[in-house]
Amino acid sequence: MEKIDLLQSSDTFASGTITDVASGTLSTSGGSGLNLPFVHHEGVGQSSFDKLGDLESTTQGYLLGKGIDELIDLSGSGSLFSTQELLVGNNLLKGDLSTKSGIGNHNGDSLLGDPGNQPIAGQILKDTLTGNTTAEGDVVIDYFTQAKVLWENRATNFTKRDLANTLQKEGANAKKIAQAFNFGLGFQLETIADALDEGTSFSYPNIAEALWSSGHAITARKLADLLWDEGASQADIGQAMKYLDFGLTTIADAMDDGVTKSDGTGLNYTSVATALWNSGHKLDTRKLADLLWDEGASQAEIGQAMKYLDFGLTTIADAIDDGVTLSNGKTLNYTDTAIALWNSGHKLNTHKLADLLWDEGASQAEIGQAMKYLDFGLTTIADAIDDGVTKSDGKTLNYTDTAIALWNSGHKLDTRKLADLLWDEGASQAEIGQAMKQLGFGLTTIADAIDDGVTKSDG
Repeated sequence: MEKIDLLQSSDTFASGTITDVASGTLSTSGGSGLNLPFVHHEGVGQSSFDKLGDLESTTQGYLLGKGIDELIDLSGSGSLFSTQELLVGNNLLKGDLSTKSGIGNHNGDSLLGDPGNQPIAGQILKDTLTGNTTAEGDVVIDYFTQAKVLWENRATNFTKRDLANTLQKEGANAKKIAQAFNFGLGFQLETIADALDEGTSFSYPNIAEALWSSGHAITARKLADLLWDEGASQADIGQAMKYLDFGLTTIADAMDDGVTKSDGTGLNYTSVATALWNSGHKLDTRKLADLLWDEGASQAEIGQAMKYLDFGLTTIADAIDDGVTLSNGKTLNYTDTAIALWNSGHKLNTHKLADLLWDEGASQAEIGQAMKYLDFGLTTIADAIDDGVTKSDGKTLNYTDTAIALWNSGHKLDTRKLADLLWDEGASQAEIGQAMKQLGFGLTTIADAIDDGVTKSDG
């Protein structure tokens, strides 16, 4: 296939020889016209092709088709363009075409919105990648051909990235470049992704759309992995997948199970959360926690992910308590909430933990159970309930509340030990008695606990 970078006098081709360039006329001898599959016309100025008509090009243009003879048949005689900008690579044929036979109407479809100096629309540019006839004279304008010609006639150092860059400059969008790379040249997805990312200025949403529409078999997981390998951040991938109308569940799955890092491991749930939160989808913290749970994140991993996104302890507690729905339709319990909070990475002590659980609606017993699950002992639980929780009226819990938490915590505990713990927290004899009565203990048991259970600080 022959290619001309700049038309010169005495250039010889199969159909003839250019005899005059300087005068502004491109005429030929030895043939009826320039019969080339590809002509790169650059900087010639006021010129004409034999039988084609005047051609003015102050910017580089491309003529693509089966040959110039077909273009001649299309144009008729005389001036083809009164003001010319021929950039087939940009899908643009602009000029006064109203007098040209065979251009004003094709197969009953108007090719011009209004005659004269308008971009051609309609059938002549209908799906430029199909290779179908697009105008009279069998002129075919497609990026398959252009990519193939450029690649087959490339210089030694002309890379696939350079090819993508050239096609972009000629007006091809990312999707058309990807399709040309696949259907026209047989390049694989990884090659297409690299060429688009490193060779063009397209955004990750554009690249994602191109890969998805390339004609290759591809899943959402594979798409996320390709974008990650090209340097896209978690947020970039989330936004790109949202651009393709993928929902939050699909994005979560793709990030969690699709991406493989260079060390062979997958992304963590913090990365998944980052992608979801920055995707552009409407999303609140409760829904975020639920999506992470559905992907297999533990309570601790959800807490850590939400802390990474700068959510505070109160928000995390609310999201775990009221956002996550289990497969059986139930919600997480306060022990789950405590696990998320304690392992979130936030600075947190047991006083604050107990207070957060109380504010979320946990009972004294549920706080005790949650803290026992986290391996806190009875003394720590007693202290947290007694001195950590502040009620909505600004008051603290009483010793009865502390007793309820301790007795129901799940720790091994008898009434003597209970009375001693309450005494150590500052409860009076009366308050210990009242607390034990609230737990259903009789007078004999209370008397025994006070008499034989409590040990003062002096022994």
